[in-house]
Amino acid sequence: VMTLIWILGLVIYTIGAFGESLGANLQRMSARLEQEKADEAEPPDPAMEEVGPHQDEEVSYTEDEEQHRGPYWHAGFWCFVLSGIFMSFALFFATTTMLAPLQLFMFMSNFLFARLLNNEVFNWGTDGVAAGCVAAGVIMSVIAAPKGEDNLDQDDMLHTMQHFTFFVWAGLVIFFISCVLIVKKHLLRKCCEDPEKLTEGERTVLTMSYGALAGVLGGTNVTLTKCSLNVNDHHNT
Repeated sequence: VMTLIWILGLVIYTIGAFGESLGANLQRMSARLEQEKADEAEPPDPAMEEVGPHQDEEVSYTEDEEQHRGPYWHAGFWCFVLSGIFMSFALFFATTTMLAPLQLFMFMSNFLFARLLNNEVFNWGTDGVAAGCVAAGVIMSVIAAPKGEDNLDQDDMLHTMQHFTFFVWAGLVIFFISCVLIVKKHLLRKCCEDPEKLTEGERTVLTMSYGALAGVLGGTNVTLTKCSLNVNDHHNT
C-alpha cells in the first residue's frame, strides 16, 4: 500500500489546482458583475465617448475598484490561497517531478468554471483539442516521473545553492515575474479592468499573464517547499 501512496499526493494536488481555478474565476465574475452594475447605473455619455476618457478619470476609476471588492472577489481570493496551501500537503506523498505537471490542471478546469461562472464560450475544435493535448502530456509526464527520490542533507543543499546556475535560475524567475506583473498591471489600468476595451492581441497577452504567473509561482513554490521538506526529513533522521 505504501508504494502507491504517491496517488494520494496526485489527488490532493489536482483538487488544489481545481480550487485555484475556481478562485480565479470567482474574482473574474466579481469584476464582471461590478462592471455590469456600473454600466446599468450610469449609461455612457456619447459626447464623452467621442472625446475619450481623461487620464485622471481612469486613475480615479482604478483606485475606486481597488477600494471596493465584492463578496465573490473575497471568496475567490481565499479559495485561491487556501487551495494553494492545500496543494502543499501533496509534497508529503509524491515527488516534485510528478506534481509539477499537474499545475496545468488549473487551466484545464478553467474551461469548466469559465463557462459556468462567466459564460465564456468553449470551442471543441480549438479549446477541446488543446485541452486534450495538455491532458495527454500531463498523464505521460506523471507515468514517466520517478516515484521516489534521493534527499539532500543541509550541506549538500547549501552547496547546490552556491552554484552559479542557481543564481541564474533565481534571477530569471524574479525577472520574468516582474515583467509579467508590470505588463498585467499596465493592461488592467489601460482598460480600467474591462478587457473588452483592449485589442485582441492585448487581451491575449493579458490572459496569458494570469496563466504565466500562476505557473511560475506555483512551480517555484512546489520546488522550494519540497527542498525544505527534504532537508528537514534528512536532518531529523
